[in-house]
Amino acid sequence: MTETGPHEPEVLAKVRAHNERLKRGFANVLRTEAQHAGSALDPGTLDDLAGFLATATQGLWSLSRSVDGPEPLHAFADTLIDLIRRRITP
Repeated sequence: MTETGPHEPEVLAKVRAHNERLKRGFANVLRTEAQHAGSALDPGTLDDLAGFLATATQGLWSLSRSVDGPEPLHAFADTLIDLIRRRITP
């Protein structure tokens, strides 16, 4: 995704399909986790959070290519999880 441009239709289609699959997967997990926490996410919030997570994971992947150890990745993931928990917990 970060190494090719949107001017390549085949690549663009694959990147979009990948991002949508990630987003759907995150939406499923978020819905389930919210239910377990005794909360219900409205569809707009669910879609926004799923899109945020899909984008954040791409950022995490990019970051992983530029650090020497796991510490910055763990810090990012911990912060990300904390933010999501705050949004889905009543």
